[in-house]
Amino acid sequence: MAADTFMVFSRGYEFAPELRSVLQVARQLADSTGSQITAAHLIIGTLSSPDNSGLAALKTLPINLAHLDSSLRALPPLPAAHAGGYSRDAQRALETAMEEARSMQRPQLTAVDVLIGAISRAGDRTQEILKAQHLSSDAVRAAIRRGAGGA
Repeated sequence: MAADTFMVFSRGYEFAPELRSVLQVARQLADSTGSQITAAHLIIGTLSSPDNSGLAALKTLPINLAHLDSSLRALPPLPAAHAGGYSRDAQRALETAMEEARSMQRPQLTAVDVLIGAISRAGDRTQEILKAQHLSSDAVRAAIRRGAGGA
């Protein structure tokens, strides 16, 4: 994992193993389009990485995951200030993810924490896509309370 990822997560949190693949997919997608990593990339990483708590929670919700994925991938890239950099919304998403993990007393940052952070802090265009799917951080939390997501 790139050094800037560790700097973002320098507040004493360990990654759950599932989160590494989510972040790797987000980084690869951003790199492939010459974009900064955005909150949308974090959500796509969750959708594209098998067997993670965020995807498990999403699968219990009445949303079209394939349509969500394709809509997010169709967003225009955000030009990178530097290779692999995190956009402001992605930075806020990761901060919110740490707050989520802390509030749930999780010792490791999980994919569902990052998903909740990304949904909460996504930019306007991503928010439009999420609203069209009726996807919110509260819906993900409710899915977790019902037993999805294993977080």
